[in-house]
Amino acid sequence: MKTSLVSASRAIAIVLSMGSVVALAQTPVTVPNPQAAKLAEKKDGTVSIDAVEVTGSRIRGLLGEADFSPVISFSRQEIEQTGLTNMGEISRLIPQAFSQGSYDGIGFGGQAQGQFTVSDGSTASVLTQRTNVNLRGLGAASTLILVNGRRVARSGNIRGSDGYDLTGIPVASIERVEILTDGASAIYGSDALAGVINIILRKNYSGTEAALSYENTFDSDTAVSNLALTHGITRGPLSLTITATYQKRNAFAAVDRPYAATDDWRTLGGTSTLSSYGAGGFAMGAGVVQAVTGNLPGLSSPSQYAVIPTGATGSATLPASAYTPTTVSAETGDRAKYVNLISPQFSRTIGFRGTYDLRPNFQLYLNGGYNETRTHIEGMPVNYRNSILVPANYPGNPFGVQVRLNKTFWELPQNLQGEKFTTNSNLNFNAGVAGKYWADWRYDLSLNWNRSGLRNENAFDPVLDTAVSDPLIAAQRLVLFYDSRTSQPNDLNTLRSMLRPGNANDRTDVAVWSATTDGALPWFELPAGPIRVAAGAERTTENIKTAQSIPDDPRINLSLLGAFERTLDAGYAETRVPVVAPTHRLPLLHRLDLTAAIRYDHYSDAGGDYSPRYGAQLRPAKWLLFRATRNHSFRAPGIQALYRPVTSSTNSNTAGFIDRQRNELVIGTIATRIGGNLDLKPERAISDSLGVVFEFPFAALKGFSVSFDAGKLNYKDQIASVSPSQEWADLFPERLIRDTAGVQPGRVIGFDTRSTNIARLEVETFDYQINYQRATRQLGNFVARLSATEYRLWNAYRVPGVSPAPSLHNRPTRVTWQTYWSKGAFGAGVSGFYQENSWTSAARTFTLFGSVIEWNAQFSYDFGWRTAQRLEALGTPSRPWRQRLLENTKLAVTVNNVFDREPPHRQGNAGFGVTDPRQARYSLTLRKQF
Repeated sequence: MKTSLVSASRAIAIVLSMGSVVALAQTPVTVPNPQAAKLAEKKDGTVSIDAVEVTGSRIRGLLGEADFSPVISFSRQEIEQTGLTNMGEISRLIPQAFSQGSYDGIGFGGQAQGQFTVSDGSTASVLTQRTNVNLRGLGAASTLILVNGRRVARSGNIRGSDGYDLTGIPVASIERVEILTDGASAIYGSDALAGVINIILRKNYSGTEAALSYENTFDSDTAVSNLALTHGITRGPLSLTITATYQKRNAFAAVDRPYAATDDWRTLGGTSTLSSYGAGGFAMGAGVVQAVTGNLPGLSSPSQYAVIPTGATGSATLPASAYTPTTVSAETGDRAKYVNLISPQFSRTIGFRGTYDLRPNFQLYLNGGYNETRTHIEGMPVNYRNSILVPANYPGNPFGVQVRLNKTFWELPQNLQGEKFTTNSNLNFNAGVAGKYWADWRYDLSLNWNRSGLRNENAFDPVLDTAVSDPLIAAQRLVLFYDSRTSQPNDLNTLRSMLRPGNANDRTDVAVWSATTDGALPWFELPAGPIRVAAGAERTTENIKTAQSIPDDPRINLSLLGAFERTLDAGYAETRVPVVAPTHRLPLLHRLDLTAAIRYDHYSDAGGDYSPRYGAQLRPAKWLLFRATRNHSFRAPGIQALYRPVTSSTNSNTAGFIDRQRNELVIGTIATRIGGNLDLKPERAISDSLGVVFEFPFAALKGFSVSFDAGKLNYKDQIASVSPSQEWADLFPERLIRDTAGVQPGRVIGFDTRSTNIARLEVETFDYQINYQRATRQLGNFVARLSATEYRLWNAYRVPGVSPAPSLHNRPTRVTWQTYWSKGAFGAGVSGFYQENSWTSAARTFTLFGSVIEWNAQFSYDFGWRTAQRLEALGTPSRPWRQRLLENTKLAVTVNNVFDREPPHRQGNAGFGVTDPRQARYSLTLRKQF
């Protein structure tokens, strides 16, 4: 602890000294203070704009002003104009938000996982109802989520898919969303490796607002109903805003869309993806008997599989000849017929933001809230993913050998296996004091406490609980060889008891004590203006508790169970140095600013490191900006990656691989080691950003701006895993497990597949943005934005000295747009996105996902746009009661996916993270202010 605090203080001192060095290097010339000059220009009656805290810097600046780092911002008005009702949909308008397929970041929570085939309802699907954002494809855990500039707790530690969940943040409570698309670890900490999303909630609101919305498809009942209430008061020194929301969502079945209606893709021009027995496939009809080895004796023709006779009651043993020979997949059921793409769900939230000014320069604040999202993930017919092993002498077994029984118990509810009620919740409080001192210095002392929960209840895992079934089979208490469609010889509660309980709980508590201050150096001012500095310190304590009904199979322990704690001490400092100001009137040098920041993070279980940042911005003219930054990042290995129990399993290794040291083929079953790895090193990265912003100075194009930013990321020691056995053997020969007996090196008997530090990842991107805002008396107001991200390079260097593994083929270019026009009571706009196709390999021969384009349209009407003041000005002070009733009332009609485009899909893969599987749908939103 002592070491970390000393290092933090050194970090602050370093940046403070940077400002002093640049200050001493300036030539002392007496010129007017540009800030004072700016204020002097305000004598014409215009209102000066106060500096506010903006995303990407601890130093306050002007909201919306282009700065060192690229930021995309969505105001509350812009969000309302899109007609989108949740953060998952809003994330699709962020071009840097990477999604190739599956449900990543959308929060649907259905059994169909989207990417790959339909899930059988395993415990891991608890994570599919979360909403998170994966900037640049670097993982949701590398994108820091802030609410009002404060961290939220991560969830998903139990399965190692930890990330920040946005599910419970109601859109009605949002004032604006800011997305920093550059690395910002020096400002916010190591989790900000890929970028930052800061959600600023409403405050200082006076009045009451109610919003009611209804959303549904045109051809099925997948209704989503929303109710939001916001009330704010501002009385003297007190300001309080309270928001409450409720949302209810209906289910959406896979059979409602042709591309998801079946696992047999032969009907869609592909091949069958029906799973085999023991791998999620289930037997239709009476069931299928499978020989453990060889063929079943006594059949009419040789076969390893045979169908139980239709109508068999199990009261007598039928001869083997009565069983019909079959194949491994002929009787396999189609799981898509039983699952939902979107599960039924409801959510409720309540939040508040309050401030009280004790004195002009001393303010108390208290923010808090609770949100809860409950999802009912419906299950499958009970078929047990791992088949039942039946002894040779078991009653009803006519074959005289040990067999496996692949059987669906139709007498049980057909939505039972894998069913669960999942609850995501978040409870948070933030209390502190803030104020001013000296001339313009600000301070903030706060405690932020956050609890994130992920809970499974009334859950039944698809795995057969052998601790229950083995004694029943040993006692021969079960009738197994019968047709459950016509007979029910077993006690239903006994059959139900053989399903493993799937209840699980994942809770993370995070407490952050922080102190920060920012302002201008009082003892020295440069000719170009004051040197601004921000500094602070944080202490974060993270407590994680996970549990589930029964432990994992000891051979394959996927879950992190128990209680874990880690602390993080951090100190940071930032400076902004004006070198040239507009008052200098230099040719082709309107303004020049430099910035530097440094942060020291020290983890209790992973050590510490510095994360510096440097930047410059140059304006040759007021309308042209060049900017550049370099960010160094550090992130400790996650709790799951470090502490998950190490267990051994087996791998059939049917394809085999070459052992280079012995020059021999290794084929057949070998041992596999999985789990956490205490030898993992911290991840480190360096990201560079270079950009230009052009704001058209011509009167005809006033409000039009274009920006371009090139980014480069060098990601070192990235924690990842390699899947092919040959890659493990070639790239990580030290991870092979060898027989210690005999001639050395011994033969390979297994390999260690635990995550390791891949040497390096190189990513290069181009970001583009076009903005236009124009207000005219005749034509109304018009705003437009177009943003795009293009991946130029994506190379993974698995170990030093080897050729890179390029993955640019599955990093598609993404474009998003929003436009809106309003005049008087009317408003209309369109939004949408385009994502190009991706490929299965670098050769770009076969398409993984096709391209997709989606258009959304909105029309709105403000019933009360002629307010009482306007009517009075027109000489009509009295109004009919209908006009008074509709005053401050606005109706919006939105059609999402106007052209009813399907999600990109290919051979069992559907890109539900790219576009909504519901396709075309409409929504009605009514807002009323009182």
